[in-house]
Amino acid sequence: MGFDRLFARWIIKYRVLLIILVLLTSSLFAARFAGLKIITNLDDFIPQGHPYAKVHKMMEDLFEGGDMVQVAIEVKQGDVINVDTLQKVFRLTRKIYLLEGIIPPRLVSLFDIKTKLVRGNPDGWESIRLAKVVPQKEEELAELRENLRSDELLYGRLISRDWKAILILAEFGDVDYGYLFQEFRKIVEEERDGNTEIHLSGRPIMLGWIDYYQVQLFPIFLLAFGIMAILLYSAFRSVRGVVLPLFSALISVVWGMGILGILGFQLDPMASIVPFIILGIGVSHSVQVIQRYFEECRRGLDSKAAAEEVATVLFKPLFTSITTDGFAFLTMIAVKINLLKVLAICGSLSILSILFNIHILLPALLSFLPTPSQEKADRAGRAPWLSKVLTWLAKCSTTTKGAWSLVGGFFILILLGIWGTSLMQIGGRAPGAGAFYDDA
Repeated sequence: MGFDRLFARWIIKYRVLLIILVLLTSSLFAARFAGLKIITNLDDFIPQGHPYAKVHKMMEDLFEGGDMVQVAIEVKQGDVINVDTLQKVFRLTRKIYLLEGIIPPRLVSLFDIKTKLVRGNPDGWESIRLAKVVPQKEEELAELRENLRSDELLYGRLISRDWKAILILAEFGDVDYGYLFQEFRKIVEEERDGNTEIHLSGRPIMLGWIDYYQVQLFPIFLLAFGIMAILLYSAFRSVRGVVLPLFSALISVVWGMGILGILGFQLDPMASIVPFIILGIGVSHSVQVIQRYFEECRRGLDSKAAAEEVATVLFKPLFTSITTDGFAFLTMIAVKINLLKVLAICGSLSILSILFNIHILLPALLSFLPTPSQEKADRAGRAPWLSKVLTWLAKCSTTTKGAWSLVGGFFILILLGIWGTSLMQIGGRAPGAGAFYDDA
C-alpha cells in the first residue's frame, strides 16, 4: 500500500479532529488578518541596494523634506491676471503655509516673500519682492503682468506662457501623507468655482489617491466571488459544488493573510491583489477535487469512500501543481525591491496553504455529506458546451495528426509571445515621471 493511500485513510480517520484544527487555526489567522493595514510606501518600489537609491536616501537625510506638492490654479475663461484669481492664489498660499510639516524656505508662490523680481540697471542688479498684496487696479495688474513677462525665472515656470495657470510649490518634512491629502483636498475645494479649476500633484497626493481607491477592492472581491459562484454552479449544478470550493479557497486566503500579519509584514497596494490570486487558484484546484468526487460517486462509491479515493489519486497531482505555484511566487524574493519581496512571501505562503485546505480539508468535509443520487452525480460536472470542447480536444490530442497540430499551434503561440515580449516598453511612454496613465 502506497503512501498516498495511507495518507488518505489517515485524513478520513481523523477527519473530525482535522476540521476542528482547521477552524481553530483559521480563527487565529483571521484575527491577525483583521489587524493588517494597507500602507503605501513608495520606497518599497525602489531597489534599496542600488547606488541611485542610496544617494536618494542620503539626500533625504541631509536636506530633509522630499514630499513636494504642486498646486496649479487654472482658469477656463480669460487669464489668471485678475483680482479674483490672484486672491485665490494669495489665500491658498497662506493656507498651505499654515499646514503641519511645511518647510517655509521651500514654499514657492507669487505672493511668497522669497519670490523676487530681478532686473538690471546702470549700477548693477536689483532684486525686489514680486508682490506683497493682491493688485486691485488695472495699472497694477498690468505692471504685474509686465514684471512676470520680463523674468524668465518666473514666466513659463511659475506662470504658464498662455497666462492660463499659476503654480504653487510646497515641500513638506516628516508628516503623514494622509493628512496632507485630506487638507489639500479641503482647501482646494474651498477655492474652486465655475471658472477656476485647481489641480494637485506630488507624492503625498498620489499616495492619498491610492489609499482612497483601496476601499473599492472589497466590492470587486465580492464581485469576483459572485462570478466564481455562478461559474461553479453552471459546472456542477450542486450546492456542494459551489460552497465547498469557495469555502476552502477563502480559508486559504485567510491563512495567507494571517501568516503575513504574524510575520510582521503589512499589505501594500500591489500585495493587496494576492487575495484575488489565491481565491482563483484555490477554486481551480478545488474544482478538480469536486469533479473527481462526483466521478467516484457515479462509479457507485458512497461519500466517505469517494472522499478517500479522491485524496488518494489526487495526492501527487495536487502536491506537484500547488508547490510549483508556490515556489514560482517565491522566486521573486531574490529581487531587491521590498514590494516584490512582500508579494513573494505573501503569495507563496498563501498558495502553499491551499495544499492543506484542498487536499485535507475538502475530502474531510466531503466525507460527511450524504452520497449524491446517481442522477445528481451524472448531472454534476457535465456542462454541455464545455464537455463538447474538452471532448474535441481530447480526441485531437490522442491522434497523431491532431497531436502534432496542437503542438504546432502552441509552438506558434510561443514564438508570438517571444516576439511580443521584445516589443514591450519598460517605463512610461511620455516624458517626465508619469506614475499613472493619462486618464487615471
